[in-house]
Amino acid sequence: MDSYQDSCGRIDNFFTTEQLHHIVSVFKKLEPVDGSNNDCFGIDKKHKAYLWFNKVVLSSIANKFNPNIKLIFAMLLDCVEPFDIHNDLKEIPESGGKHFLSFLIPYSVNDDVNLCSKASTLIFNEHTTAEHELENNVSDLYENTISHVTKEKTLKITLKENLTWNLGSLCWWDSKLLHVSNNFLKDGYKSKQAIIIHTYVL
Repeated sequence: MDSYQDSCGRIDNFFTTEQLHHIVSVFKKLEPVDGSNNDCFGIDKKHKAYLWFNKVVLSSIANKFNPNIKLIFAMLLDCVEPFDIHNDLKEIPESGGKHFLSFLIPYSVNDDVNLCSKASTLIFNEHTTAEHELENNVSDLYENTISHVTKEKTLKITLKENLTWNLGSLCWWDSKLLHVSNNFLKDGYKSKQAIIIHTYVL
């Protein structure tokens, strides 16, 4: 587990296009959950679709990263409003559990799989924003890439990696790390779609 601490990455061709079409089609049959202005279709361990999700999605991820991986929740996110800079420290369903990795399976932009690479997820080195301006901060990315956040925040974080979305890839990062979407709205796109997975270990 420690080998993934403060780390992130992308594994290309982790899923086939056919697998992704199937996964997304099942998620779309679920009841929506709260996602502010975004549409979210979620699964946790108590959900009737959990056994399906574990077999089709989570088991492959566990085989790659940690056989003892456990699900906090997963969702199909149809995002029309990019989130602010955040980490993924969610309530863990078991006492003694420790946050592990977050995963993102890119699917489409504007509901078009051919536009998938127009989106990206930026991972930062920090767990929380610094109190003071940092050297090598990401303020140079503000105008063209993350203008949906306040510029002040960009002065207090440094970039670890910008993970471009690719259809079939699996993006991952330590759940404690701050991260944010690129501002796809500024680039002229209305929405983006992906599977988001939050995990823990005991």
